[in-house]
Amino acid sequence: MGLPEKGNGLNLHIRSIVASLLVAACVAARADPLCRKVVISADPSYPPLHWYDGNQLQGASIAIASQVFSALRVPYEVRYVGPLKRVLALARAGKIDVVATLKITPERQTFLAFGHNMALTNPVVVFINRDHPFIYHGWNDLAPLRGAIALGNVFGGGFDTYWPSHLKITQAGDLNQLFKLLAFARVDYTIIGLYPGLAWLVEQKKEGQFGVLQPYVTTSNNFVAFARASPCMRLLPPFDQQLGIMQRQGRFDHLSDRYLDVWRKHPQLQQNF
Repeated sequence: MGLPEKGNGLNLHIRSIVASLLVAACVAARADPLCRKVVISADPSYPPLHWYDGNQLQGASIAIASQVFSALRVPYEVRYVGPLKRVLALARAGKIDVVATLKITPERQTFLAFGHNMALTNPVVVFINRDHPFIYHGWNDLAPLRGAIALGNVFGGGFDTYWPSHLKITQAGDLNQLFKLLAFARVDYTIIGLYPGLAWLVEQKKEGQFGVLQPYVTTSNNFVAFARASPCMRLLPPFDQQLGIMQRQGRFDHLSDRYLDVWRKHPQLQQNF
């Protein structure tokens, strides 16, 4: 039984390689002649998924986009242009070709195109003060408690329609305010994206003060987005296909955790807006 399993695994690996080569071979035919180099950018302040360290944009999202374009043998440049608002404005104008990575929203879909294969997951979790733990199995356990979220946050998975009528939640401005409310016991919990929350705790050296509860509140998917106004827009189908191949090969497994370790060694944002 062992030999057939190895053979099947080898055949699967060979098929993946052949598929990758076929995708790469089709890229030149699909690309617009004006698309000589793909310009990639991202939100510069969302570690460990993407951040600007003063020299370059880096993070899990940047690594995924770069590796897929490298596999397709497409020239690319990772370019820092400023805050997310400016990134999106330049993408709308076709001056940035690719944004790595984003949640899909109806407004973004008017000027960005998304493939079928997600790039990475972005869990939303409950953070607590370790001095004031409580039992948590799901949303209903939050009902008797006081919570906080960042103003304007959208979580997906049905939670956005659940919490206004079931939970006592205060809306605050940013992560600093949320964790301050938690530190001074003004609230019992706060709901934040797992990775930006952990990155903030690393930067502030407060990992020992706050903890994360399981299960996740919800999990959203992030996608690499192509600017509809870009001459490189025709690369979306081969990019999406190659991304799916590399995901199935496990090439991006635990990538967010690996870049959280990178952030842990140098937790500093440099934003020259």
